Amino acid sequence: MTSADLYELVPSLSRDLPGLELGRPPWDLVARIGAVIHSLAASGQLRDFGSRGENLFVHPDAELEPGSVIRGPAVIGAGCFVSATAYLREGVILAAGARVGHAVELKSSIVGAGSALAHLCYVGNSLVGAGVNVEAGVVVANHHNESPGTQVTVRWRAHTLETGLAKFGAVIGDHAKIGANSVLSPGSIIEPGAVVPRLTLVAQ
Repeated sequence: MTSADLYELVPSLSRDLPGLELGRPPWDLVARIGAVIHSLAASGQLRDFGSRGENLFVHPDAELEPGSVIRGPAVIGAGCFVSATAYLREGVILAAGARVGHAVELKSSIVGAGSALAHLCYVGNSLVGAGVNVEAGVVVANHHNESPGTQVTVRWRAHTLETGLAKFGAVIGDHAKIGANSVLSPGSIIEPGAVVPRLTLVAQ
């Protein structure tokens, strides 16, 4: 098994976001998401998006409420909604119809089509598939606070994969449901369609 096999969890990404360079490991993809966005723009794939400054591409059908903060580079797809007080930074891609709720912080992540992040969530350095529902108060942690400098390891289906990076959050499979106030530890893998009960600690 290779790191590229993890994209089996999020087959929607290649369908909904062509040009994402899915041959590289998921943690490498989100680590260099700024370059990925610039590549998408240079290739003309964002031609239907309005440009708000050099690094922010917003589809005309997207809604950004007043008070939301988006620090590019970022791509906000058709039909997306970003609530007031949401904070998107350090490279974010929202596929069509994704919704980001009140006081959500989203960093260096890709969110698939039709997925929803409810209020008061944090998602860092992660891939979120299509049709995912993340309830209020969920934290997707992206580094080992208890052991600074430790590189994130991913364990999946009896395999261990070293990311070589100090920051990586999770791969959340298509149509998974993450219950309110749950915490996903760095390197978490959530299978497609899985239901994580409320108040759960997902610890690799």
